[in-house]
Amino acid sequence: MGHRVLIAGDDRVARPLGAALAEDVRLELFCCRRERVESEVVRHAPELILLDATTEFDATLTTCRRLKLDEEAGHVPILLVLENDGVRLIEAAFSAGVSDCIILGIDGESLRLRLRAAFALKREIDSHRRRERALSDANRQLEESNELLQELSTLDALTGLYNRRSFDESLRSEWRRVMRELTPLSLLMVDIDYFKVYNDTYGHQMGDDCLQRVAGALRSSLKRAGDRVSRYGGEEFAVILPGTAEAGAQVVAETMLERVERLKIPNLRSRVAPAVTVSIGAASVVPPTEMSLGDLIAVADRALYHAKAIGRNRFEFSRPQLKIVQPSA
Repeated sequence: MGHRVLIAGDDRVARPLGAALAEDVRLELFCCRRERVESEVVRHAPELILLDATTEFDATLTTCRRLKLDEEAGHVPILLVLENDGVRLIEAAFSAGVSDCIILGIDGESLRLRLRAAFALKREIDSHRRRERALSDANRQLEESNELLQELSTLDALTGLYNRRSFDESLRSEWRRVMRELTPLSLLMVDIDYFKVYNDTYGHQMGDDCLQRVAGALRSSLKRAGDRVSRYGGEEFAVILPGTAEAGAQVVAETMLERVERLKIPNLRSRVAPAVTVSIGAASVVPPTEMSLGDLIAVADRALYHAKAIGRNRFEFSRPQLKIVQPSA
C-alpha cells in the first residue's frame, strides 16, 4: 500500500491535483470537500494533506490550526494550495503550521517532488515521535521501578508491614507534628507471647507463617488512614496512632488482642492460652510536655514489660509522672 494523500478542495482545485498524481502507483489518493477535511482525516489517517486555500483563505488557516492541535492529525504535513505566491499569504500559511505551499497549476513533476519532501518530513516526524514514546516509556518504567524500590525499602519482606527504618522516620515526623500542632499521639508496642517456644515447637516455617498472620490481624485493627503498624524486630511490632489519645489507643489495643486470639493459631506450650496471643504496652502524650521522643518509646516499652510480667495476653498503659510545661504567652 502506498502513501495516503488527502486532497481537500473544490473540483477546480482537487481534479487537476488528483490527475497530476494519479499515475503514481505509490500514492493512495482520497478527495473531499474542504469543509469535510477534519472528519476525513479521522477516517483515512492520511500521511499528507493537500488543502485548497485559493478561496476563503482565513477560514482555511483556521482549519489548519485546528488540525495542528489534534493529537494525531497535528503530525501530518499540510501542503497549502494558493492562487498566487504572495509573501503575506505564505507567511500567514507557515504561521498556521503549514509545511509547504504550492501554487495552483503546478506541474506534475514539481508537485511530486514537493510530495517526496513532505513524505521525508513525515518519516522524520514519525521517527522522532517513536523515539519520544520510547523515551517516555523508559522514563515511566524507571519511575515505576524507583517507586517500587522506594516502597520495598520501607517494607518488611516477611510481613509486608513497614520496617524498623520506616517506623523510626514516621515516628520522628509525627513527633514534630505533635509539637507543632499540639495534638495527641499514642504508641503501642506489641509482642507475641512465648514466640521462642512456638518456634522451637513448630519450626521456623510455621513461625514465619505465624508472624505473617499476626501482622495481618494487627493491620486490620487500625481505625484510620494515618495509623501505621511496623515490624519493630523479631516478634515485636510498633503501632503509631497520630491524633489519638489514651481512650482511642485503648480501643485499638483491645481490638488487636481480640483479632489475634480469633486467629486460633495453636501454641500448646504457651502458659497463658492454647493459641497464640500478644501483649501490648501503650503510651500517650498530649503536648505541651517535657517528654521526649525517646521517653515515649521507653514508656511504651515499660508498659509492655509490665503487661508481660503480670500475665501476658493483655495490654497496659504506663503513665509516667512527667512535668508539664505551660505554653508561653
